[in-house]
Amino acid sequence: MSKFSINNTNKINGLQGTDNNRLENLKNRPAASPNAAARTNETDDLAVSEKAGEFATLKSRVATLPDIRRDLVSTFKSLISTGRFNPPSTEVAGAMLAEEF
Repeated sequence: MSKFSINNTNKINGLQGTDNNRLENLKNRPAASPNAAARTNETDDLAVSEKAGEFATLKSRVATLPDIRRDLVSTFKSLISTGRFNPPSTEVAGAMLAEEF
């Protein structure tokens, strides 16, 4: 892949000979009108698999879930503040090691 750089005189370094002319022609060409595809009877089609559709649906549903489950936070906050949350140290150590490995 070629690398190009633009300096402050708007010249593109890395292009040689007629490539520079082609670039200038592209820059000076008028933009296509929004309904150019309709005039030439060209259309774009997109086919999405069933799995992709399911993924999109699930992704949008997950996006609506809160980042923090306040009900669980509230429950554990209450258990910790009253001294009723005492998980076995072996479970805590096991969970910590499981995250590392």
